[in-house]
Amino acid sequence: ATGAPYLLSNWHVLNGPSGKVGDPIVQPGPYDDDRVQRNVVGKLVRSYVGIAGDGAIASIDGRRLETKIYKLDVAVNQIGEPELNDVVVKSGRTTEVTYGKVNRVHVITSIDYDGIGSRDIGCFEIGPDENRPARNHQISMGGDSGSAWVLYDAGKPTDVMLGLNFAGETGDEPDHALACYPKSIFEKLNIVPSKP
Repeated sequence: ATGAPYLLSNWHVLNGPSGKVGDPIVQPGPYDDDRVQRNVVGKLVRSYVGIAGDGAIASIDGRRLETKIYKLDVAVNQIGEPELNDVVVKSGRTTEVTYGKVNRVHVITSIDYDGIGSRDIGCFEIGPDENRPARNHQISMGGDSGSAWVLYDAGKPTDVMLGLNFAGETGDEPDHALACYPKSIFEKLNIVPSKP
């Protein structure tokens, strides 16, 4: 559905096991601000969790839409296909602005989602960018889900989204983030990026 503005995030952020189409969506979430009625941004429109990724969209109703990514000052106007060693950047709720490099492509990971069990998710892996280390040595943590990883080129963020952050390492694994392929999740949600 092109034309209408949507808020893009993950299934596990906007929908979850008990969500349904039409449910109110709040921004910021109740963990950060419990004034839920005041923070309604729209309604859940569509969601998907499976081999094509972990994504959901919500309508934007009665709130002003800022298309630029917070602290990156770019709006997503294109989606791309990540390649090994691509440098990427994201602005997340928990770790804020962090940089990474694409370590692995065409990965399938199994994620245990509370309430629905394990799901295989097609994705790619992003490791830390040694030239731009994260402030707390973590490029992604809980709360960063739904962040757009954009291509970082010529010393600045671009308008090309390469991934939708949805998970990271567990236990003793080296620091990394996992991101859904935009083309795959955009097709499942029937959306395209459009110029603001």
